Amino acid sequence: MADRKKLLVLFCSFIATTLVSGQQMVTKYLHEFATPGGGGYPNDQINDHQAFVDAAAFFQARNGYGTLVLDSGEYIMGAQQFLSAPPSLDAGWSAEEYPSGYPCESVVANQQGFRLDICFNFSILGGANTTVRYRDCLLYGTFLRDEQTDEVLSAVAANSCITCGDSLMPSLEPDLLHAAVGIMFTFRHCDSIVVRNLELNGNIDEAILGGKSFWDGMQTDYDGVMIWESSRCLIDSVRAHHFGRDGLLVSGNHGSNTTPFMEGYPELHVTLDPVDSLVVDSNRTVIFNNTIQHSSFNWNGRQGISWTGCAGLHLIDCDLNYTGAGRIASSPSAGLDIEGVGGPMRVRYGVFDDCRFLHNRGAGMHTDGGPCLGQQHFTFNDCVIKAGEDGNALWANSRGLEFNDCKIYGRVASLFEQGQHLQTMGSASFPTRPVAWLPCYSTPRWTMEGSS
Repeated sequence: MADRKKLLVLFCSFIATTLVSGQQMVTKYLHEFATPGGGGYPNDQINDHQAFVDAAAFFQARNGYGTLVLDSGEYIMGAQQFLSAPPSLDAGWSAEEYPSGYPCESVVANQQGFRLDICFNFSILGGANTTVRYRDCLLYGTFLRDEQTDEVLSAVAANSCITCGDSLMPSLEPDLLHAAVGIMFTFRHCDSIVVRNLELNGNIDEAILGGKSFWDGMQTDYDGVMIWESSRCLIDSVRAHHFGRDGLLVSGNHGSNTTPFMEGYPELHVTLDPVDSLVVDSNRTVIFNNTIQHSSFNWNGRQGISWTGCAGLHLIDCDLNYTGAGRIASSPSAGLDIEGVGGPMRVRYGVFDDCRFLHNRGAGMHTDGGPCLGQQHFTFNDCVIKAGEDGNALWANSRGLEFNDCKIYGRVASLFEQGQHLQTMGSASFPTRPVAWLPCYSTPRWTMEGSS
């Protein structure tokens, strides 16, 4: 009788899952997507990029609903090729100008890494010691191509002050070319995603660096994980380090001014902020409730974590250290950067428990632009925030910052309005008045994905 009851419960659970999702959950190992060249197995020094792409295609066709398991050992990712002239790209490869609106064309084409769009109930699980590393010798930055020999050279030697923005000037011949690397794992408009037990190695020390892409450094894709307008995601026990840009981006840029976000993506488990009850629905803050725990984002070029969209973020026991302290540094070089894009994607309600923000080149925690965008309500509990040699501990230009039992070492700059807006308890040290005031702005600096 007990076995019959157990079978009945399992059967009912299966039926419920099928009715809700339309899909039966499935578990796959990356080696099940092994390519003829051998990719898909760890520790063999063979590029596994195509296996990741094929695995993503499999789960994309199912809208998620499953688990991809990576065995212990090291996998290699990264697919980049020189563009021919005229460009001829195979399916799945892309080459974009950078930044949007500037004619700095790409010298390479990239094949995206693992990416899912509008997928649900999906997990990537590593083993006891699983690493995904970008391959050696990927190009990043600005380059020049010799029109006669077709040789590609780093733009550093030509003129380190010239950037993609300067290529608007007609006197520059030839224009600069740009190379991005890509994003390892991207989740766009997804719900209930789990990434667990992985080391993600950006391998910036073995990249081929060009010149600066823009005045504030290398600002194009070279990242670990991107969560783009996605809800209820969990990043657990992930170590993302040595990426050219960010270890993790939590981002969004809802483009419609008339259609409420929830109408466009009804499958996502999101809510509207009741504080915005008097705001038109298309502009009300959408709360996504994402969580990051027991993870580290160290030694990256621009940020440990960039939070530019999707309100509702909880960090637990995380390290965001040494940003911009390695081979390259891009502004603002913070452990955590909070710069929301506004509108329904404005960032609010961040809770940071037992986290470390240490020795970052720019600031341990940097928040800016929020006073004009409704950016507010960030609580830090039992955190340690320590300035780097030439940077700030905090750049604190947002409403509703609260620090409880935190240890803060170093300069605190740009307090929003009066000092009483920064509530503090425990061991902390602040200047007696705001160090600097920044002008309000109502639009993001960039509108391209992942920028901050």
